[in-house]
Amino acid sequence: MPTEKIKRFEISELILHWMQAVPLLLLIISGAVMLATRTSIIGMEREALEKVVSFHKAAATAWLVLTLTSFITNGIRANLAILKEAHVWRPYDFSWIFASIATLLHPGVKVPPAGRFNAGQKLNILGVAFLFIVASASGFMMWTHNTSLAAWYVHIACFCMAFLQVSVHIFMATIAPSTRIALGGIFHGWVPAKYIHHHHLLTLPPEERAAHLDAQHAGPSPAVAPRIILCAILFACFVAAGVAYRSTIPSVATIWGQFNERVVMPGTLYLPHRDKVAAGQCRACHSLTTDMPSDKCLACHEKIADRMENSVGYHGTFSGPCIACHTEHMGEEGPIQDFVEETFNHDLAAFRLTGKHKDIACKTCHQKTNGVQVVTSFIGHPHESCTACHEDPHSGALGGECTKCHSSQGWKGRELLFDHNVHSSFTINALHASVACADCHKDKNFKPMKTTCVACHTDYADAMQGRWDGHQGKPDAHAGLVKCVGCHTMDRRSEQDRDFRAQCARCHHDGYARLYSDLQNSVISRQTQLQRALQLRAREAPNSQDPTLSDLSRQLTGALKVGPHNFRLAHALLDDVEQGLSKATGENE
Repeated sequence: MPTEKIKRFEISELILHWMQAVPLLLLIISGAVMLATRTSIIGMEREALEKVVSFHKAAATAWLVLTLTSFITNGIRANLAILKEAHVWRPYDFSWIFASIATLLHPGVKVPPAGRFNAGQKLNILGVAFLFIVASASGFMMWTHNTSLAAWYVHIACFCMAFLQVSVHIFMATIAPSTRIALGGIFHGWVPAKYIHHHHLLTLPPEERAAHLDAQHAGPSPAVAPRIILCAILFACFVAAGVAYRSTIPSVATIWGQFNERVVMPGTLYLPHRDKVAAGQCRACHSLTTDMPSDKCLACHEKIADRMENSVGYHGTFSGPCIACHTEHMGEEGPIQDFVEETFNHDLAAFRLTGKHKDIACKTCHQKTNGVQVVTSFIGHPHESCTACHEDPHSGALGGECTKCHSSQGWKGRELLFDHNVHSSFTINALHASVACADCHKDKNFKPMKTTCVACHTDYADAMQGRWDGHQGKPDAHAGLVKCVGCHTMDRRSEQDRDFRAQCARCHHDGYARLYSDLQNSVISRQTQLQRALQLRAREAPNSQDPTLSDLSRQLTGALKVGPHNFRLAHALLDDVEQGLSKATGENE
């Protein structure tokens, strides 16, 4: 009489099962969470996702270590025997598979007896062994070379296989009526006898096996053929519907692209890259079997390639792969590089920061448009000339060598390097040294100017010709005959009256020195008297707004400036002032 319980598993087999089952289940759960996050089924912050990834790696390490340890150290012969049994396939194993499929169509189909492991359990054992090897290898490849596409594809396929296999395994162990009765056997090794009689009859002694075998095959076998024909018809209908609506069915390329974008891609691409790489076209940057090759990066980033090849600038100091510094799939805004502004040594860059440039925020210079929006960019900015960043206030008139006059320490004032005697054709002599730049260069126009005296001193040139502030008189006797430097000494600050007397005497004779003094004193004397009269007139009528007084005062000052340049014109101006005063006084009386 058969016993109610039959021992099915040894202690070593139970230990091996749980050492690999628990970590594998944790791997499937964490893997499902990661895939659900990538496919937007669930939302998760990147920090939380990174914790799930770390947990997945820890579970993978535990799965590998515990499985190998329990397999080798705890009954290795028994464990090897299990693998050997799973690899041996007999004719009834194939019959078992077909009969098991047939039971889905009709529960009354008789499944042939099996040995210790039926074909389904053998497939499960082989599947676990396959997953252990392939999933471990692809996972290790992802861990060490996480940009290899083949590793991602294989690992995702392993996940799908493991998810299906474990789901079926749990269903058979906990839900299916004919197999769930043996669930306790995986904890203590003993299963009900009727489970063995139904599923593993060939493990019993021959005499006991025969009795139960006859009982199982008693009764007619149901007709399966009509059901198979029905399934074939349904399958044909399915194929026909696919052909009829093939225009609405996505192409293989579309499905593959969506798979890459929604499942394989670990995060959203950086926006400039996303605009240039079609969605799902992972191989535009990635390689199937190796880390992402740098030559694919440098094929687009030609400036960086040139700098690395010629050892120029910051990138010229590196020779490793691009992915050693740049991490993609961190979102449309990035970042794609580990960059800290405060610690970055700009001396390694192609443009060294000196002077005022050190005080400028990085984003002030490192901004450019990608055609969609303004983004921060640390490469490709022109810096060969100052005008690449700074607007030329001289409109190109002074050439492009700004450093002849300016330095990074400052652009004006004491920091100005411009030397008028070196960098221009006009020498700043002692007489012009006290003149402000803006007195000659109106509106900050520093373009080259005419350097003749009359180009700036047009008023004195007019005086020599008898013109001043709307008054027209006779030209001076020296007009057109004597140059300005014939009378004016430019290389030193001088006592003008004495110098001019000497100049007159040099060309004529000593009597002309006295003549100059007399003429000059006559102008000064009349100007002083008329100045007092104007002041007296202004005091007598303090609230007067008579514009004539203002005009007379301006004309009086002009007469003194005209002076030696045209004594006759100076006295004519003084005459006009005197007449104007007399007229104003007469009208008031």
